[in-house]
Amino acid sequence: MISVVVPTLNEAANLPAFFSSLEKSKFDDYEVVVVDGRSRDDTVSVAERLGARVVMEKLPGIGRARNAGLKAARGAIVASADADAVLCEGWLDRIAWNFEARAGLKALSGPSSYGNAKYDIWSFATQWQNNFTPITGFAYLGANNSAYDAEYLRRTGGWSEDKDEEIDVSLRIFLKRAKVRYDWELRVRLSDRRFGGRGFLRTVAGWSANSVAAIAGVRRDLRGYSDWRK
Repeated sequence: MISVVVPTLNEAANLPAFFSSLEKSKFDDYEVVVVDGRSRDDTVSVAERLGARVVMEKLPGIGRARNAGLKAARGAIVASADADAVLCEGWLDRIAWNFEARAGLKALSGPSSYGNAKYDIWSFATQWQNNFTPITGFAYLGANNSAYDAEYLRRTGGWSEDKDEEIDVSLRIFLKRAKVRYDWELRVRLSDRRFGGRGFLRTVAGWSANSVAAIAGVRRDLRGYSDWRK
């Protein structure tokens, strides 16, 4: 079974498109675990109507939310996604195929895009190094589009709650020399709303600062740093 973990806050309008894209897979042994952070709209009822199992997380923080989903997940594989994502056709199929075809695989990721040229150039620039994953053994594991051996992820600490969770988990898995893969066909398209509030440059600067801090091992208060809580 694949458990798809999706943090939410006021995502009622986005969930139908997410579930619609998820259902464009032939693989049907999966569950969706929605971790909700006290939504004020109909997120919970919409998620339940669409077939998700909802876990409530009262405390803020995207890493905490992902860990709540990891704890509740029943599948041997846990996939991480965002509520505003539109997944490629066969997204679940590719995840299942990668883990079946590669014995010992611990983590898998793929590219994300925004449908906006400026944002997509930046996104590609941050993902290009994954072309060398077969050589270096390092892959950037974006939490909006990744999957893991669930027991391995639990055993190695899950997602950080006080560092950038994507950089932190990518580095930890790399330093343990665990088997990872970056699949360029495992694609998702995200909303560009992340750049709307603070603008492109300030948003990228904030992400970059948190990434550098995570690489340096600096712990920070990230409870207010979560796109899903806007």
